[in-house]
Amino acid sequence: IFVMADGTTKIIHGTLRLRADTGGEWQEVEKSVNVPEGAKMMMLQPGLFMATGTLEVDDIKVFAE
Repeated sequence: IFVMADGTTKIIHGTLRLRADTGGEWQEVEKSVNVPEGAKMMMLQPGLFMATGTLEVDDIKVFAE
């Protein structure tokens, strides 16, 4: 979710398909998105959608290219 300069929000949907079972090993995932013109803040909302299990998130990096 990007928060725009005028306070409105713009949702950029992204789906990452992960393996069902990683055997206890971490799975590295990368996602690129285009930042909308006028965005002043970004909010990340990782979660499980239509799935069960455990989602552990570690070491999130956000950077411009």
